[in-house]
Amino acid sequence: MDKSCYEMNAKMYYAQDCDLSYLDGKTIAVIGYGSQGHAHAQNLRDSGCHVIIGLRQGKSWDKAEKDGFDVYTVAEAAKKADIIMMLVNDERAADIYHESVAPNLEAGNALAFAHGFNIRYKQIVPPAGVDVFMAAPKGPGHTVRSTYVNGKGVPCLVAVEQGRVIAAAKSGKVKTASTMVCICLMLLLSNAATLRLVCVWIILLTTIYSGVEYFIKNRDVLANGEM
Repeated sequence: MDKSCYEMNAKMYYAQDCDLSYLDGKTIAVIGYGSQGHAHAQNLRDSGCHVIIGLRQGKSWDKAEKDGFDVYTVAEAAKKADIIMMLVNDERAADIYHESVAPNLEAGNALAFAHGFNIRYKQIVPPAGVDVFMAAPKGPGHTVRSTYVNGKGVPCLVAVEQGRVIAAAKSGKVKTASTMVCICLMLLLSNAATLRLVCVWIILLTTIYSGVEYFIKNRDVLANGEM
C-alpha cells in the first residue's frame, strides 16, 4: 500500500492548549447518558462547564438526575443549549437528530459527535451557521471518567467538519423582501407622497432592525475576528 494512504501529519494538543474560557456562559447539552454520555457530562461539569442532559424517559433519566444533572427531553435540551453533544448509538443518532435536535438548532450553535459515522456518510447534514466538530476519546466511558478523576486524560481524536458560517437571519430576508416591494410601489406610484414616505420608513426600520440582530447574534464571531 502506498504510504501516503495511511500517513498524515497529526497535530498534538495537550491540556495546556485548551482554553475553557470559550465555554463561559455556554450551555452544553449532552444527548445520551450511557457509557460515553455520563463520562463526557461529568468531566465537563467538573471542569466548570454548564451541562444539561437530553434523554427519553427511562433508567438513564433517573440516573442522570441522581448524579445531579438537570434532565430534559432531547428537544428541550437542544433548544436550551449552545453546544449539543450527540452521544447516542450511531444507528439511532440520525433519527434523534432529525426528530428532536434539528428543529431546535440556531445559527451560532455547535453540534458535536464522538464518532464520525453520521457526518461522514451524510446521515446527518447540519445547516450552515452551525459548527460541527468531533471529540472522540479512545477509550470506553468508564475509563474516560476514571482517568479524569485521577487527574489524567485518555488520548482523543478531534476534528472539525464545518466552522462557523454567518447565515442569513429571518429579519434580513424580511428586509430584502420589504425593500423590493417598497421600491416597486415607489416607482409605480410616484405621485403618492404619503405612500413614498411610509415606504422609506419601512426600509429604514427593517434595515436598522436586521443590522442590530446581525451584530447581536454574531458578536462572538466579530469580537474574535473570525469572519
